[in-house]
Amino acid sequence: MKIGKCDLCDERKYIAEGRDPFDVHVLDLCAYGCNDIRSIPQENLTEIENIASCMNCTRVLKPENDIEYSSYWNSVFCSKYCAYCAQDYSVDEIDSTTINCNKLTKDEIKRYDLMINDNRLYFIPINERGSL
Repeated sequence: MKIGKCDLCDERKYIAEGRDPFDVHVLDLCAYGCNDIRSIPQENLTEIENIASCMNCTRVLKPENDIEYSSYWNSVFCSKYCAYCAQDYSVDEIDSTTINCNKLTKDEIKRYDLMINDNRLYFIPINERGSL
């Protein structure tokens, strides 16, 4: 599979060539979709395993989006505005806190066992937790 820059999300991912009905290359698209973790190159498996994704629909979560943090499950979910997740749970059911990582300091983000690197949201690996 080819690695390149997706023309939709503008990130370096596994890409598939988008072609028109005349088989002319039109644009490069994420191979599995922009929000699918499988589209992210697995050059560093540890990094891939720690990318923050919704525990319900597995959508890759971005720091600029509102997300739901559940202390009960110590997990993150898409916000209540995700069309898929909104059908499966209500925010009240998971007893969550809505957070936006771009509006938090580094120390506040660490409280949720999250970190931001290269505008990607990651879980802090379990062996590195507990320093706060």
